[in-house]
Amino acid sequence: MVLKHQTAIVTGGSRGIGKAIALHLSAQGFNIVLSFKKDEKAAAQVVSDIQKSGGAAEMIRADLSLADSANDITRTTIERFGRIDVLINNAGVSSNKSLIADTPDLEWNEIIDVNLHGVFRMMKAVVPRMRQQKKGNIVNLSSNITKRLAPTFGPYAISKAALETPTPLAATFIRPSSKPAKICFNPCPSTSPIKFEAGTFTLSNCTSPVSIPL
Repeated sequence: MVLKHQTAIVTGGSRGIGKAIALHLSAQGFNIVLSFKKDEKAAAQVVSDIQKSGGAAEMIRADLSLADSANDITRTTIERFGRIDVLINNAGVSSNKSLIADTPDLEWNEIIDVNLHGVFRMMKAVVPRMRQQKKGNIVNLSSNITKRLAPTFGPYAISKAALETPTPLAATFIRPSSKPAKICFNPCPSTSPIKFEAGTFTLSNCTSPVSIPL
């Protein structure tokens, strides 16, 4: 199914899973806005690949540990494409250097700031536009590390586990006072379907979508 004139934000979209998602959604007809933190060359290559295939894409440098980054990404998306249909919260920071008790505060704070606070800020930033559109889809990528509990991945596992149960509950902060909307939340360990409003996208071991009437 080709979905024209819809727009998706993919955080951390310059490589790995984020890149694969951006390319797949573009092939389905989505306009793409991808964020990257460091590798501008890699991000530019993804944008180039999308454009060569006839798609539309924009990239923005963003450090999701910073409070203003989510608003910057959202503003860029609306200025360029005028709408936000899908948010893929893919950007993340990982570390397996030490046990939890030996983790430096700086490392702990960076992981939590990006993997948890960054996701919250992105959801909060895009939801007003989704409310206006009366629909939207938000996908928060988790990890199978939350089930494996590898000892030296403690802060990363905690940050990802923090997304899985609270993700559907996040709908409480976007409940409008009038005009019903529907926003789907998906906590995903990073292959079964994620269903968007129109069409299906596939990720590994993803939980079923949670449709929340608002």
